[in-house]
Amino acid sequence: MTNKRKIGDDFEILLESLLKVKRTPNSGAMFKDGDLRCQGFIFEAKNRESKSGYSIPKKELDKLKKQALDRFVDWIYIQKTSDGVVVSMDLEVFKTLWDKYNEKDNKD
Repeated sequence: MTNKRKIGDDFEILLESLLKVKRTPNSGAMFKDGDLRCQGFIFEAKNRESKSGYSIPKKELDKLKKQALDRFVDWIYIQKTSDGVVVSMDLEVFKTLWDKYNEKDNKD
């Protein structure tokens, strides 16, 4: 296993534990289902900690969106850089989650 692959695997293992999601075989290459998944979502996880700033290459985002569409789920893109970890997702999906969070918060 290359050092780059190990760095990516270690990031996926961390996210799997933190988010309580499942890693996919061969980082999704086998079944085209993202690096991680759970009911309703697939995740792409990129560890670019040797770089600063944050951007999603269009090719990676297009691939993730197609995989999500093919599986009838939503997508989440997580990228780690030297500046920290950033999560990207569709605005409508975020809004739905935000509304559910606020609804729960207002009941307490």
